[in-house]
Amino acid sequence: MTGKAFDQFWHLISGASTLNPEVYNQINSLPQGIQVALTVVLIAGLAQAIAQCVVLFINKVKRLRFVLSLGISAIIFVFSFGFWAISLWLVSHLIFNINLELLTVIRTLGLSYAPQMLSFLIGLPYFGIPISVLLTLWSLLAEIRAIQEITQLNIWAAFACNILGWIVHQVSQRTIGRPITAFGRWLLNLAAGTELVTDKQELKEIVMAGNQSSSFQISTDLLPQKTDKQQKQKIKPIIKYIVVGIIAFSIVILLSPLSQNFFTIWYTALNDTFKLTINLIYISLIALFCSIIFTPLESLTWWAGWYEPPTLRYSGSLVEEVPDRQDASIYVLYLDGINQGSYQYLPIVENFLDRLANATPPDVVIIKGIMPYSATNRSLTTDRPLAFLWNILDSIAQRNPNNPIAGIINLRNVAAVAVAADPRYSLIQNQGLAQVLFDSLLYFGYPLGSQKPIALIGYSGGGQMSMGAVPFLKQATGAPIEAISLAGVISGNTGAMVVERLYHLVGEKDSVERLGPIMFPGRWPIMFLSNWNHAKRRGKISFISLGPVAHNDEIGPMGTAMLPDGRTHLQQTLDIISGILTKNWVATGLNPEDFRTVSNYELYKQSLCNHPSYYPLIQSVDSQLYQPISKWVGRLILPTAEEREEVKGVLLELLMTDSENKHRVGQVVNLRWGDDSHLQTYVQLVTTDVNFVDRVRVSKTEGNIHPERIDNWQNVDPLESLAGARPEDDLIVALPEPVVVEDTGIGRLSLYISREPIQISGCFYGLVKIIQFVGEDLFRVRHYNSNSQEFDGVEEIIYIPSVIVDRNGISPSQNQGLENSPVNGKGWYIYGAKNAQGKFVVQAIAPRALFSLKPKKIISGKKATLDYINYKYWQNQVAPKGDIANILLNPTEKQQSEISQTPVWEEGEQALFMHVYGGIGGRKPEFSPLGIFFGHFAFGITKVVREPLANELQLNLEYR
Repeated sequence: MTGKAFDQFWHLISGASTLNPEVYNQINSLPQGIQVALTVVLIAGLAQAIAQCVVLFINKVKRLRFVLSLGISAIIFVFSFGFWAISLWLVSHLIFNINLELLTVIRTLGLSYAPQMLSFLIGLPYFGIPISVLLTLWSLLAEIRAIQEITQLNIWAAFACNILGWIVHQVSQRTIGRPITAFGRWLLNLAAGTELVTDKQELKEIVMAGNQSSSFQISTDLLPQKTDKQQKQKIKPIIKYIVVGIIAFSIVILLSPLSQNFFTIWYTALNDTFKLTINLIYISLIALFCSIIFTPLESLTWWAGWYEPPTLRYSGSLVEEVPDRQDASIYVLYLDGINQGSYQYLPIVENFLDRLANATPPDVVIIKGIMPYSATNRSLTTDRPLAFLWNILDSIAQRNPNNPIAGIINLRNVAAVAVAADPRYSLIQNQGLAQVLFDSLLYFGYPLGSQKPIALIGYSGGGQMSMGAVPFLKQATGAPIEAISLAGVISGNTGAMVVERLYHLVGEKDSVERLGPIMFPGRWPIMFLSNWNHAKRRGKISFISLGPVAHNDEIGPMGTAMLPDGRTHLQQTLDIISGILTKNWVATGLNPEDFRTVSNYELYKQSLCNHPSYYPLIQSVDSQLYQPISKWVGRLILPTAEEREEVKGVLLELLMTDSENKHRVGQVVNLRWGDDSHLQTYVQLVTTDVNFVDRVRVSKTEGNIHPERIDNWQNVDPLESLAGARPEDDLIVALPEPVVVEDTGIGRLSLYISREPIQISGCFYGLVKIIQFVGEDLFRVRHYNSNSQEFDGVEEIIYIPSVIVDRNGISPSQNQGLENSPVNGKGWYIYGAKNAQGKFVVQAIAPRALFSLKPKKIISGKKATLDYINYKYWQNQVAPKGDIANILLNPTEKQQSEISQTPVWEEGEQALFMHVYGGIGGRKPEFSPLGIFFGHFAFGITKVVREPLANELQLNLEYR
């Protein structure tokens, strides 16, 4: 290849960008190679400076200094490149023993910076962030390719050389290069005219401090001017020149001889229709390019003070005049969708707002005319270089919103939404909009400091804009703010945690709104720390389905299409929004039950058998067939807050007592902790205040129950916690011995305990074998005969109620086929009480084999025991249905025991136990992600006792 390197400039750039190794040999052989390399680096530095110019804007650098700072940044970038090249040259010499000329490294490495010439694209709103990742990878590959070509190293060695060179570069900058780095920083500060802040956190603090110190101060230069004629704002010449320059550049490219030679032949062959189509595409591309490039600049230049003093040019207007705004109940601001090009809305939107004003009380102030996609509330059709074009497009959109040409307005406003969602620009963009909303509120008489509620209604892209402005608006007004997202497209890091509540109204046929959960990572469930997901967990977001409703037009939420219930889409939307604004849930037409999951507790309470009142207090049973579960059994009753001081514990309705207090069955007594000092110390340690967080409200809607009755109570002890655990006083407990009875003769009897009450089901238990199912949940059973040690005792018909399915439609157990169960031969322990008809009602059932002292398997030795607990115990096993296996773990034995060598248990001995039971499969399986079944593990302490009905030693399991 002949000529100079500059003659082959674009060829070299193209080759480096496509990772073509030949161009690196060419730049080292052509004259002016070093100049081309440094030019590439200089352009890359300027591109990076443009991409990072938001730092200059936040530091409020003036216009001329702004341009000078960009140039200085590019020059500093070139010097930094020089140190990087020297570092790489040293590494290649000292570590890889490759003799290279420094100029060769500079030429080669400089050309590899070609991809970084596109770094200005990083400044694009929202999409610039992933572009930066792609450019970083692209640049790294280009550098490795360049190093590989001049050093002849393999790819991994070239990569290592690159990494080591980067390390040397970083170390040198922080050691011998510190004076030069400091000089560069001083030079940049000199060009900017201020000491630049570059730390991300400090930049954020600057923006937030600007919100407090200047943006939201009530002063004459910030309050809107109450004039009928809107003032025209003078656009800075530099912005006009840039716009005109870009348009001229585009026209030159399109009309250049090269382009004409390429396009003329086929373009002239097209008919007028195709020519018009091509022209429209050109216009659309130019308009889109300009809108994307300059959309962030509007808010950034507003922040930097490049505009005239920040007076609001248009404060919006009222949908309907409110006579006395000081008595207004709520202020509502409407933010329109991305099709808004001017202060005039589409007819369908105007109709919606008029109807909304009629549907709400006269004291509701509704403000319209806000341009949410501008930090200064400027419409596209006024005070802009392309205002004439936007006027034409807006006129077309007003006549026919579905015209493809009108879609250019949508694209421009989508760019504004991207700015509001981009963490680099969002604080400034959203603060600018919040300033507009704040000034508009003051203009229409909002009494600052009154804390009157404010509501933001955001349609489509207006949903993102409203949520972005919430934190700043709330900080300025101190008022509670609610947001209503009407088919809103919202990112995941907005003001969701600041808003009182977000009502997200979405139609099932809305394909546009669905882009939000896809495009914005903060909406992904895996990003559980995002504001959006955090707000969901806190119950701040209410999702409301609009049914078969699309995003816009007549089939959208403001349309006239009909719903199955006879209402139009618009009427449904009006009903919901007006009901939300007036806090009239009935007016919304929504069923509150649709927004919460029924709890298992509520489902189980549908059965009379699960109500304590179903069972008579005075029970009469045959002691040969049934035994009391415990001497002392009762129903816990939570005292009222006023009774706490007197009760000093909880109340207990006695269901079972010892022989000396049989006459007290049915009485309500005090249940208190004993006076033992160790016990009192324990109680004090676990006594705490109970205050619900917002997450509890969400949990309740998900079907969980919480101790609501003790919310906001102080010094709640374990007894009160247990008694208040359920919404109703229906918890049956047994009192462990010893129980001390105190009867002063004045007031209620008091019982003192030293251990926590044990939750139980039923008052009595029996040992039976199920013989036959006789229908209607009735079973014929035969009782155990302790004399014959067989099930040849009295036959009886008992009631085993069908198990109610849980909220997932799954039955945790069933009463079908019990007589055919493998464990039925050894019998069942049934727990319950008699109903008013004298029928024994089973409230709990357990196989007798579960309590056997004869293990099916013995694991001895410490290592074998640990291996079994850690691994084998949790293995998947498809065991026969109803099968039970008792495994004895004996870590103290060194030798493996045989099954026949059953250890001898003595009455009173204790052991730890673990209980694992199988998952529910079949056609209606329980939830088991990745094959993991939750909630199938329990543990506790077991004690060897003599069970009187079977007259044998058994394990008495007490779950903890």
